[in-house]
Amino acid sequence: MRYSLKQIFDTRYDPNRPVARRLAERFVPINIITKALSPYSAFIFLNLGISADVVTFLSLVAIITSAILFILGYAIAGIIGIFIFGVLDSTDGDVARVHGRTTYGGALDALGADFFYTFIPSSIGYLLFSKGVTVGPLSPEIIFIAAISASLFFLLYRTINIKRINFLMGHHRGDDMETASFVRKEAGRSMSVFFHMAKLYRHVLIKDNFFSEPGLILWFSIFVLFGKWEFLAGYLLLILLYNFGFLVSNFIKMYITFLRVEKERM
Repeated sequence: MRYSLKQIFDTRYDPNRPVARRLAERFVPINIITKALSPYSAFIFLNLGISADVVTFLSLVAIITSAILFILGYAIAGIIGIFIFGVLDSTDGDVARVHGRTTYGGALDALGADFFYTFIPSSIGYLLFSKGVTVGPLSPEIIFIAAISASLFFLLYRTINIKRINFLMGHHRGDDMETASFVRKEAGRSMSVFFHMAKLYRHVLIKDNFFSEPGLILWFSIFVLFGKWEFLAGYLLLILLYNFGFLVSNFIKMYITFLRVEKERM
């Protein structure tokens, strides 16, 4: 079957996508750029018979390759690699919406974020360490440790969120309809009670422009291309602080959910 660009453009946006997704598509520069490029790469992959899952695997390869390049000191090549990851990350969705995704496609796609957060900040930290970059009194060793910690905090808060979701899903499967309905409401209620204070902190435009893959790709690229190594090191420290706050808030959110569900069951 021959696929057309029109098919890709007609299906690339889900009309029922949440408001946060719409904001991220319109006001996050890297998302705008990758969304503009991905239909053409999707056109190539579709007509070569390459599935969305294979595109996702290619994006994982791009991440690992970029990390290796950063460690070896090829910073600009590493930036090109993470930009390719960004394009492929958008492309696999375009391909899946036209051709169809496997049952494990969503989990595989999420793995891309885990790879990115694990390898990219820490490998850039090693790049700065190898260059002897300091920030005020902070030594290159401290900067490297901070970069590794930033990657670790990324993974920890994602793990906590997965544990919380699995907990709620387990209750949904095992309890009657009344309790299951309560559990679903609790997911929203705990967020509205605790995270109302942190709404701006977690806002999609702040998170996606500075502290998730699109923002990291953008700012890493700017600092590397202009050789602003101290700014890059400072940005890694800022990511570490943000991720620590996000980790704490996710932990408290999980704990509140556990307490509310347990209280209801007593």
